[in-house]
Amino acid sequence: MAQGHKTGGRTRGTPNRASIATWERIERDTDPIGFLSSVLKGEPLEASPTKQGEEPVTVTPTLDQRLTAASQLSRWMPPPPRVRPLALDLPKMSQPQDMVAVMAFVMGAMASGEITPDEAKAVAEVVELQRRAIETQDLEQRIAALERSKA
Repeated sequence: MAQGHKTGGRTRGTPNRASIATWERIERDTDPIGFLSSVLKGEPLEASPTKQGEEPVTVTPTLDQRLTAASQLSRWMPPPPRVRPLALDLPKMSQPQDMVAVMAFVMGAMASGEITPDEAKAVAEVVELQRRAIETQDLEQRIAALERSKA
């Protein structure tokens, strides 16, 4: 036998005990996020014996496996919501003049801490869109009235 030639051990392509334990745990629990979380925490995993007659073995995840679990978990984690739904009892908005009262209400809610400045800005943008829509409708009605008076 040549020097440096390794004999024995697992045959090429045979998974090691840690891999077998990982696959069995995923199949058993069918909770990959929970599994990755336990690997990340370094919790020991019970591995089935690779040979008949052997006792089950407890395997502790290595640092590399824990870092890989952290990487996988970060891919599966949903991003935090950017906005939260707001429930504000805004004053009536039917004329452009009503927008002053609405904006005063929004500013008061922001000043009291009921909503954040970013949320106040978002509400103000919606109020501005409403103002434009009301103004456009008002202008259309005026133009129609002028056209009827000329005819």
